[in-house]
Amino acid sequence: MRLRWGLLLLVCLTAAAAMGATRYWVEPVRCSGCGDCTRVCPTGAVTVEDGKSWIDPEICIGCGLCQRVCTYDAIH
Repeated sequence: MRLRWGLLLLVCLTAAAAMGATRYWVEPVRCSGCGDCTRVCPTGAVTVEDGKSWIDPEICIGCGLCQRVCTYDAIH
């Protein structure tokens, strides 16, 4: 089961990168700086700086994992 999840994630990330997927950004007013998004980002594009998450658009592949885990609806 774990191998299937890893393979599915790899396929999704590759497809997102190939399609020139949407890049995400953080709405600072809503962000709590909890860091949940940093833990799920497969490329390390999300960091917490000055208590708020920040997404590096040069590294982000647009997979959307950060947006899905954000409980504050701060990532768009």
